[in-house]
Amino acid sequence: MFNCLRHGDTVVYMATEESPGMMVDSIKKFGWDVSNFMDRGELRVIDVFSYRSNTPSESKYYIDQPENLTDISINIERAREGISRLRFVMDSITSLILNAGNELGQQFMQTITGRLKAAKAMGIFALDAGILGEAFHNFLRFIFDGVIEMRITEDEGKPKRQIRVYSLTLGRHDASWHDFQITDNGIKIL
Repeated sequence: MFNCLRHGDTVVYMATEESPGMMVDSIKKFGWDVSNFMDRGELRVIDVFSYRSNTPSESKYYIDQPENLTDISINIERAREGISRLRFVMDSITSLILNAGNELGQQFMQTITGRLKAAKAMGIFALDAGILGEAFHNFLRFIFDGVIEMRITEDEGKPKRQIRVYSLTLGRHDASWHDFQITDNGIKIL
Protein backbone atom coordinates (compact mmCIF):
# COMPACT_ATOMS: atom_id res chain seq x y z
CA MET A 1 0.00 0.00 0.00
CA PHE A 2 2.76 2.44 0.92
CA ASN A 3 4.64 1.79 -2.33
CA CYS A 4 1.44 2.33 -4.32
CA LEU A 5 0.95 5.69 -2.59
CA ARG A 6 4.56 6.68 -3.25
CA HIS A 7 4.09 5.87 -6.95
CA GLY A 8 1.01 8.08 -7.40
CA ASP A 9 -1.83 5.64 -6.86
CA THR A 10 -4.75 6.44 -4.61
CA VAL A 11 -5.62 3.89 -1.95
CA VAL A 12 -9.02 3.28 -0.40
CA TYR A 13 -8.42 1.38 2.84
CA MET A 14 -11.32 -0.28 4.62
CA ALA A 15 -10.35 -0.64 8.27
CA THR A 16 -12.27 -3.25 10.25
CA GLU A 17 -9.53 -4.15 12.73
CA GLU A 18 -8.29 -0.68 13.77
CA SER A 19 -9.51 2.90 13.79
CA PRO A 20 -7.92 5.21 11.19
CA GLY A 21 -5.63 6.66 13.88
CA MET A 22 -4.57 3.23 15.08
CA MET A 23 -3.90 2.19 11.47
CA VAL A 24 -1.64 5.21 10.90
CA ASP A 25 0.23 4.43 14.14
CA SER A 26 0.66 0.78 13.11
CA ILE A 27 2.05 1.79 9.73
CA LYS A 28 4.47 4.25 11.37
CA LYS A 29 5.99 1.34 13.32
CA PHE A 30 7.40 0.11 9.99
CA GLY A 31 8.93 3.54 9.34
CA TRP A 32 6.25 4.63 6.86
CA ASP A 33 4.34 7.88 7.37
CA VAL A 34 1.05 8.09 5.50
CA SER A 35 -0.25 11.31 7.11
CA ASN A 36 0.51 13.48 4.08
CA PHE A 37 -1.26 11.03 1.78
CA MET A 38 -4.33 11.19 4.01
CA ASP A 39 -4.23 15.00 4.10
CA ARG A 40 -4.14 15.13 0.30
CA GLY A 41 -6.94 12.57 -0.09
CA GLU A 42 -4.63 10.00 -1.69
CA LEU A 43 -5.30 7.59 1.19
CA ARG A 44 -8.99 7.40 2.03
CA VAL A 45 -10.00 5.30 5.01
CA ILE A 46 -13.41 3.71 5.41
CA ASP A 47 -13.82 3.29 9.16
CA VAL A 48 -15.68 0.09 10.04
CA PHE A 49 -14.04 -0.12 13.47
CA SER A 50 -14.78 2.93 15.63
CA TYR A 51 -18.40 1.86 16.25
CA ARG A 52 -16.95 -0.90 18.50
CA SER A 53 -15.65 1.59 21.03
CA ASN A 54 -18.54 4.02 20.53
CA THR A 55 -16.07 6.78 19.69
CA PRO A 56 -16.38 9.39 16.95
CA SER A 57 -14.70 8.47 13.71
CA GLU A 58 -11.74 10.36 12.29
CA SER A 59 -12.92 9.52 8.77
CA LYS A 60 -15.64 11.01 6.60
CA TYR A 61 -16.34 7.44 5.45
CA TYR A 62 -17.77 5.97 8.64
CA ILE A 63 -19.79 2.77 9.11
CA ASP A 64 -21.69 2.35 12.36
CA GLN A 65 -23.53 -0.84 11.39
CA PRO A 66 -21.01 -3.29 9.92
CA GLU A 67 -23.72 -5.81 9.10
CA ASN A 68 -25.24 -3.25 6.69
CA LEU A 69 -23.31 -4.22 3.57
CA THR A 70 -25.33 -1.81 1.42
CA ASP A 71 -24.06 1.11 3.52
CA ILE A 72 -20.52 -0.24 3.20
CA SER A 73 -20.89 -0.50 -0.60
CA ILE A 74 -22.17 3.07 -0.79
CA ASN A 75 -19.20 4.32 1.26
CA ILE A 76 -16.75 2.40 -0.92
CA GLU A 77 -18.25 4.06 -4.00
CA ARG A 78 -18.10 7.50 -2.31
CA ALA A 79 -14.47 6.94 -1.30
CA ARG A 80 -13.39 5.93 -4.81
CA GLU A 81 -14.99 8.92 -6.57
CA GLY A 82 -12.55 10.75 -8.82
CA ILE A 83 -9.86 8.07 -8.63
CA SER A 84 -8.33 6.82 -11.86
CA ARG A 85 -5.60 4.55 -10.42
CA LEU A 86 -7.37 2.85 -7.53
CA ARG A 87 -5.87 0.43 -5.07
CA PHE A 88 -8.34 -1.03 -2.57
CA VAL A 89 -7.33 -2.65 0.72
CA MET A 90 -9.69 -4.44 3.10
CA ASP A 91 -8.35 -5.30 6.52
CA SER A 92 -10.04 -7.69 7.18
CA ILE A 93 -12.65 -9.79 5.42
CA THR A 94 -12.95 -11.88 8.59
CA SER A 95 -14.50 -9.15 10.76
CA LEU A 96 -16.86 -8.10 8.01
CA ILE A 97 -18.17 -11.63 7.40
CA LEU A 98 -18.51 -12.37 11.11
CA ASN A 99 -20.88 -9.38 11.29
CA ALA A 100 -22.84 -10.02 8.07
CA GLY A 101 -22.81 -13.81 7.75
CA ASN A 102 -21.40 -16.08 5.06
CA GLU A 103 -24.22 -15.85 2.51
CA LEU A 104 -24.45 -12.05 2.47
CA GLY A 105 -20.68 -11.88 2.74
CA GLN A 106 -20.24 -13.97 -0.40
CA GLN A 107 -22.63 -11.77 -2.35
CA PHE A 108 -20.84 -8.66 -1.10
CA MET A 109 -17.39 -10.01 -2.00
CA GLN A 110 -18.57 -10.93 -5.52
CA THR A 111 -19.93 -7.41 -5.97
CA ILE A 112 -16.77 -5.72 -4.67
CA THR A 113 -14.40 -7.85 -6.76
CA GLY A 114 -16.58 -7.34 -9.83
CA ARG A 115 -16.53 -3.56 -9.40
CA LEU A 116 -12.76 -3.55 -8.87
CA LYS A 117 -12.20 -5.62 -12.02
CA ALA A 118 -14.52 -3.33 -14.02
CA ALA A 119 -12.52 -0.31 -12.79
CA LYS A 120 -9.21 -2.07 -13.59
CA ALA A 121 -8.28 -1.56 -9.96
CA MET A 122 -6.18 -3.76 -7.72
CA GLY A 123 -7.58 -5.07 -4.47
CA ILE A 124 -5.80 -6.54 -1.48
CA PHE A 125 -7.93 -8.35 1.07
CA ALA A 126 -6.67 -9.72 4.39
CA LEU A 127 -8.25 -12.80 5.92
CA ASP A 128 -7.55 -14.64 9.16
CA ALA A 129 -7.28 -18.30 8.25
CA GLY A 130 -9.35 -20.91 10.03
CA ILE A 131 -12.14 -18.67 11.34
CA LEU A 132 -14.69 -18.60 8.51
CA GLY A 133 -14.36 -22.22 7.43
CA GLU A 134 -12.82 -24.00 4.47
CA ALA A 135 -15.87 -23.52 2.22
CA PHE A 136 -15.63 -19.73 2.53
CA HIS A 137 -11.86 -19.83 1.94
CA ASN A 138 -12.41 -21.89 -1.20
CA PHE A 139 -15.02 -19.40 -2.39
CA LEU A 140 -12.48 -16.56 -1.99
CA ARG A 141 -9.81 -18.55 -3.82
CA PHE A 142 -12.31 -18.95 -6.65
CA ILE A 143 -13.24 -15.25 -7.02
CA PHE A 144 -9.76 -13.76 -6.51
CA ASP A 145 -7.20 -13.58 -9.32
CA GLY A 146 -4.43 -14.35 -6.88
CA VAL A 147 -4.02 -15.62 -3.34
CA ILE A 148 -0.93 -15.01 -1.23
CA GLU A 149 -0.71 -16.90 2.05
CA MET A 150 1.44 -16.11 5.07
CA ARG A 151 2.15 -18.22 8.09
CA ILE A 152 4.35 -18.26 11.14
CA THR A 153 6.10 -21.50 12.04
CA GLU A 154 8.75 -22.29 14.62
CA ASP A 155 12.32 -23.19 13.83
CA GLU A 156 14.43 -24.21 16.85
CA GLY A 157 12.03 -22.37 19.15
CA LYS A 158 12.11 -19.13 17.12
CA PRO A 159 9.23 -17.82 15.03
CA LYS A 160 9.79 -17.96 11.29
CA ARG A 161 7.61 -15.99 8.87
CA GLN A 162 6.80 -17.63 5.55
CA ILE A 163 4.92 -16.60 2.42
CA ARG A 164 3.76 -18.27 -0.77
CA VAL A 165 1.66 -17.58 -3.83
CA TYR A 166 -1.15 -20.11 -3.48
CA SER A 167 -2.76 -19.27 -6.80
CA LEU A 168 -2.35 -16.77 -9.60
CA THR A 169 -4.62 -16.82 -12.64
CA LEU A 170 -2.56 -14.36 -14.68
CA GLY A 171 0.63 -16.38 -14.99
CA ARG A 172 2.98 -19.03 -13.73
CA HIS A 173 4.11 -18.92 -10.15
CA ASP A 174 6.09 -20.79 -7.54
CA ALA A 175 3.66 -22.20 -4.94
CA SER A 176 6.31 -23.22 -2.41
CA TRP A 177 6.80 -21.53 0.96
CA HIS A 178 9.58 -18.92 1.33
CA ASP A 179 10.94 -17.24 4.44
CA PHE A 180 10.47 -13.46 4.55
CA GLN A 181 11.16 -10.38 6.64
CA ILE A 182 9.30 -7.10 6.88
CA THR A 183 11.77 -4.23 6.38
CA ASP A 184 11.56 -0.45 5.98
CA ASN A 185 11.44 -1.05 2.22
CA GLY A 186 8.65 -3.63 2.36
CA ILE A 187 8.71 -7.41 2.36
CA LYS A 188 12.05 -9.08 1.67
CA ILE A 189 11.87 -12.69 0.45
CA LEU A 190 14.81 -14.68 1.78
